[in-house]
Formats: sequence, C-alpha cells, structure tokens
Amino acid sequence: MGHMSKKRMSFPMEVQTGSVIVKIYRVRNKACRVTAKDNSTEEKVRFSFMVSFFADGKRRQKMFADFGQAHAEAASTAGKLAAGQQDAVEMSNKESSIYAHATEAVKPTGVPLDLAAKEYAEARERTLTHVFCGKCRGSVGMVRFTGEEENGDVILKGSCAVCGQEVVRVVEISERDLSGN
Repeated sequence: MGHMSKKRMSFPMEVQTGSVIVKIYRVRNKACRVTAKDNSTEEKVRFSFMVSFFADGKRRQKMFADFGQAHAEAASTAGKLAAGQQDAVEMSNKESSIYAHATEAVKPTGVPLDLAAKEYAEARERTLTHVFCGKCRGSVGMVRFTGEEENGDVILKGSCAVCGQEVVRVVEISERDLSGN
C-alpha cells in the first residue's frame, strides 16, 4: 500500500484518470472462527475489495483479496477506459493472464503478438495438411495426431485424413549438422 497507509482510507475510494472514475469498495466477508494455541477462539473479520466501473453501459465488478491488487486494477482500468481501450477492460482475469504470458513469450522475437499468432496458425496448418501418405501416394492432411520430441526435433504421428493409414511428419527444430562435416 505504500503511500496510502499513512492516512486512514475511506471507502468507496475513487481512482480517476481524466474523466473516468473507477471505484473500490471494501466488502466485509463472512466472519470465521480462529483457534489460538491456547485453544481460545475468536471471530476474525476479513475484507475483500471490489473494483467497480461502467463500460458499454454496463456495470462491471472484479473482486480482490488484496487492496494493492485492487488499486492497481482500478488504476489500470481507469487508464484503459480513458484511452478508449474498451476491449482490454472487458478481458477476464484469466484472459488477461493468458495475454500477458503470450506477450512475454513472443517479446524476444520482436514480432507483435497478433502477427506471431497468425504465423503460428499458418505454420500449424501447413504442417498438418501437407503430409505424404504412402497408400494415397500424395500429400494429405493428418488427423488424430500426437507429438513427441526426439533428438531436438518434433515427431508427429497420426492418421491420413483420406484413408486412415498411419502417417508421420518430422518437424526439424534442432540445428545439428547433418552434412557430415
């Protein structure tokens, strides 16, 4: 909480960016009984923090056990709404986490996430639709496949989409020298 712990906080708290206001409410949770080492019991009260805002004419709410997380979310949401980033605000916590992990994963490549996803989908499609089938004597699609790593390469084993014959695709990933030099 840092700078906020010096004075008593009052709720609902307003976090404002430009003309956008996001409120944080303190919500009293159901009390629970806690037994101390001396077997005495006491009722302990816990609080949660609800971030509340309006987007697309609808009230949105997110709950947090930690005030710091709630305040960070309120500030982030207010900033996004003030910047007109409506779609980013509507992501669930899980979607937001997935987006953050994906962004981190592609960061070393310097490729924007949307382009990386498009390239991945195209590469996956090419890999699974251009497999040679000995029975059909041509390029076919692969279905019901599994993959395993072998010597740094990926081996995909599945069935021909046309005749059902087992087909295999080796995706070379390793950088070993196969020339014998």
